[in-house]
Amino acid sequence: MANCITRFNMSALCSWRRGFGIAIGPAVLCGIGCDIKPSNLNEPAEPAPAAAVPDQPDKKDDVAVIHKTTREILDLAELQDDPNWAVVDTGVTGGDPLTQAQSVYFHAAATLSPIPIQQFVQQQRALEGTTPTYEEVQQFMEQNPGVTLRQQKPWQKYAYDAENGTIVVVEDKAEKQRISEKAGVELD
Repeated sequence: MANCITRFNMSALCSWRRGFGIAIGPAVLCGIGCDIKPSNLNEPAEPAPAAAVPDQPDKKDDVAVIHKTTREILDLAELQDDPNWAVVDTGVTGGDPLTQAQSVYFHAAATLSPIPIQQFVQQQRALEGTTPTYEEVQQFMEQNPGVTLRQQKPWQKYAYDAENGTIVVVEDKAEKQRISEKAGVELD
């Protein structure tokens, strides 16, 4: 019997507290100095003042390439005679963690992005017994608009090596020098 009384008293106490909070709470808040005033619903609301927009720097950035994609593939046979272009190794390098993380990103992009193109090349080898030409790879890219490559550093591009049937990363030394001078730092 004591249990029933205790339960009844506890439930009554909880109900009383809830009722007190609902009835007295707003009155207490307004009495303390809350500056809430009822608004007239028929009056139009005042528009909020326009926030000042800080001057934005030019969005054209020569260096930012993270999460950008490209569909541009150059012909390695045409670039071999040009001394400004060279095939680069995209292996993981760097002494500090930030440089290593950047290196890993670009290495992964150069390794994983061309997989659909490499699969096309392997299928052509298996079906026809020959490596596809640069023009055939370009046709494949036109027929498959969903195939994109992660963009490399601004002075680097993808190139198709028709002799080996691989996608490699090539570097434009003149563009790298231009960006290096503009930024005032030595780029690796």
